[in-house]
Amino acid sequence: MAITTPVMRDIDSVFPGENWFFYWKTSAALWEGKLRENATGSRVIIPINWAFHSETGEGVDFGQHRPETDLLKLISIIEGLGKKATLFLPVSPIPFLPNGGIPFLLAKTLSLNEEELANVAVDAEGSINKIFSFFEPKVFQGFRKFIASLSKFLDDNSITATIWGIDCGHIEEQEFKRYIDDRSSAFKKSFSRFLSVRKSEENLTVEGALDEAILMEEFSQTIRSLYTESSKEFFGDRWEGVLKIAFAGGSSFELMDRVAENYSELKYVKEIFCSISRGAIPSSILLPGRVKDSGTVSRQLYNIVTRSAMETALSIDCYEEEQLQLFRPLYYFEIIQPAFPTVSKKWKRIGLIDYLDFEYGQNYLIREELTAEYTPDENKVFFFHGEGLNQVSFAKMLKIFMDGGKVIFNSAGLSVELTRRMEIFLIENSLKVDHANFMIEVKNVELGEGRVVIFDGDQIPEKNDGFHKFWERIINIFSVRHLKGNTEEGLECFWQTRDVLISELSYEEVRRFTVYNCTSYRKKMRLPVVQNFAFTKIVDEISAKVQSGQNEIEIELHPGGSVSLDFGLFN
Repeated sequence: MAITTPVMRDIDSVFPGENWFFYWKTSAALWEGKLRENATGSRVIIPINWAFHSETGEGVDFGQHRPETDLLKLISIIEGLGKKATLFLPVSPIPFLPNGGIPFLLAKTLSLNEEELANVAVDAEGSINKIFSFFEPKVFQGFRKFIASLSKFLDDNSITATIWGIDCGHIEEQEFKRYIDDRSSAFKKSFSRFLSVRKSEENLTVEGALDEAILMEEFSQTIRSLYTESSKEFFGDRWEGVLKIAFAGGSSFELMDRVAENYSELKYVKEIFCSISRGAIPSSILLPGRVKDSGTVSRQLYNIVTRSAMETALSIDCYEEEQLQLFRPLYYFEIIQPAFPTVSKKWKRIGLIDYLDFEYGQNYLIREELTAEYTPDENKVFFFHGEGLNQVSFAKMLKIFMDGGKVIFNSAGLSVELTRRMEIFLIENSLKVDHANFMIEVKNVELGEGRVVIFDGDQIPEKNDGFHKFWERIINIFSVRHLKGNTEEGLECFWQTRDVLISELSYEEVRRFTVYNCTSYRKKMRLPVVQNFAFTKIVDEISAKVQSGQNEIEIELHPGGSVSLDFGLFN
């Protein structure tokens, strides 16, 4: 089903964005020519189209019958061109394929959102792709058969390309919403069985809608992990992990705007930045060419996504000189927010997200768990919330504090057991607790370089116009090193960082500030010149003018203009 039939260039069909190559969109005989002419950078991303290799979900074809399914040939061509092939395996529905990428005989139950409306996505060609449920047992069984065959094919042909799983979703109401999340009849039947087992084995009682919502999320996580763990099982050392991919324009609620061809450049710029702050890599694949090729969005995608967020994620263990020069997103704050139904709403209720957006742009990261080994960072603050906090996360929070890190802890909803553990921790370590009144009681605890600020956010009045001042006083305790300019509406800003090169050893790090004018008006902004920031150069000055004075840097941007400024940060 198509809502419009936009004119689409062949190159947009095959290379729809961020160097993804849709091999099923063109003849295998044309692969080499198209890759030679159009593939940019050192890497080509190959999303695996399950339904293309297994139309019914039973047999598989990797070139035995149709040359367009021959992944060995495709990877050989890419490597022959001196590029690296990276395979993306969807471990959830994928929005740019019919049925969400499920073979048609397995696509039995439409996926529904929380309002029990069908989950759909509109692709760049104007087609409406219905999303089908991954909670159907036969879908999971078919998925395991497929990845078993794919793994064997890769092994038999000595293909060394790495594989990443992709957890697909979109941004909706400032949250990352997964396409695998579902409230269909398939989900409800499976959840009912899950609940029955839990009740019988653990004497579990469910009291009210909140308890049920918590269990639904736990069940959803369990099913998501089945797809991920199965992939890890079959691909072994070839498996790199799972990336969250946020498809701009991918919400079902955008259907009417897409029908009316109502595209907002500013909206997509904001959505791409929001994706990064939610720990997802943005993708423009669903957007028509005329939108993503527009000046601002195109530059943003190249500078912030292709050359930054994507390469940083895929080259996490690479320390080559070329990789060291890549800028990665700068995060001043990390909000550890498990997929718990009420935590995000509680942070929003007391104005945290609004404050960070206003003062620090999208330079914060919301993540579901703290998985990586923590290295003390004097310029990063961690947020934890008591509700839903388990013993593992609680221990990680205390470790950050004891290692000299900075923590803001909203103790609202903390269990009785962990409340007692916190009291014991303070007493056993003879830690002095300073009390202050910032609208509510706030506790400040220090241990060497470490600091934790504790308050109960539920005590903050519901209707309040002092949230901004509250957060300003809390965060100012930590002396975050940041340049804040006077940003006019319609200007979108973003900070990135990279390690220093041999020629820059006088600096701790290099930061890049980029500002985009997404309006049809001329705009100005000013950045203060402050201690510890050395302005080094202007980069990619497009329809913009920069003047550096003694006390401030003035930036003037014409409509659609953008510019990047580099700063060396030093003690």
